[in-house]
Amino acid sequence: MARKDYTVGKVSVEGNTVGQTTSAGLTMTGEDWDITAIGDDNPAMQDITETFEIQITANYDPTDAGQQMIRNKFIGGSRTLTSCAYYEDDSKYISGSGIVTACSLTKSVGSFDQLTATIRSSGTWSYT
Repeated sequence: MARKDYTVGKVSVEGNTVGQTTSAGLTMTGEDWDITAIGDDNPAMQDITETFEIQITANYDPTDAGQQMIRNKFIGGSRTLTSCAYYEDDSKYISGSGIVTACSLTKSVGSFDQLTATIRSSGTWSYT
């Protein structure tokens, strides 16, 4: 298998790129449901859910539309995003609807303020 080195992942929410991103990650998980018949010695499993979770860390910029979209969704009560995407490069990305499940702003003397956020999938996501 060939190795591919990526630059920092690009994340967009509601069409706005999250700027000043210092790190971004995508966690994909799947859960199975045991549908083995009673008395059957051969286990049977069925895939029931796939979950995608984006983790973002960025140097905080109060003028950045993507960062403000995340903060406003989290603070404003409706944390639902109709469109979010995690890019592995300029043309390949995974996207769908999501919910902002965490958002924090960390301030430190002598260094950049940091915005961290987590977005979890809500519905079907697709890979393009």
